[in-house]
Formats: sequence, C-alpha cells, structure tokens
Amino acid sequence: MSGTVLAIAVTSIALSVMVMLVAVAIVTGFKKEITSKVVGFGAHIRIKHFDNNQSYEEIPVNIDQKFINKLKSDNRISSVNAYATKAGIIRTSEDILGVAVKGLDSTFNSGFLIRI
Repeated sequence: MSGTVLAIAVTSIALSVMVMLVAVAIVTGFKKEITSKVVGFGAHIRIKHFDNNQSYEEIPVNIDQKFINKLKSDNRISSVNAYATKAGIIRTSEDILGVAVKGLDSTFNSGFLIRI
C-alpha cells in the first residue's frame, strides 16, 4: 500500500515540476517577444531637440547632422531612423479620444511586426 502511495506522490511531484518548467519557459519567451515589440515601436535611444514643452508636437531635428553618419557606421547600432509624431483627435458619435500618430520613413525595417 505504501509503495503505491509513494509512486503516486513521486509521479505527481515530477509532473508538477515539469509543468512549472514549461510555464517558466513560456513566460520567458513571451517576455522576449513583448520586449522586442516595445523596442520596435519605440527605441533604446531617441535623439530629439531639447525643449521643455512636454508635448507630442516635438521640435524637429535636422537629419543632416555630422554625427548621424558616425552612428550609422557603428556596428553596435542596428539602425538609425527618422520619425515624426503628430497629435490628433478621433471623434465618434459617442466618444472623443486623443491619439498620437507616429510617421516613419521608407527605410524603416518593420519586419519585427510580422514574425512567423
């Protein structure tokens, strides 16, 4: 009798440890994917004009700066892209919502959006 109980206990502990390991692996994979998506929509580093207006209407930075070519030639930097943001309003018959629209140039690599 005790041998059967012991076998059931050992099997259930082994099964629960396997389930926990699978759960941790799945969560780690999701964390990497979510981090990749967030960085893809934003950036690790953003260079923008220094102003204090705290608005979505940022003052543009000239893309023809001397340091841009240095950044593009650095092998530690995967890409350098220009972007523009514009605030807007979406109105429906019931609601009004504020939105921020982000525009990117044609050299932007949007491949991170669709991964198979």
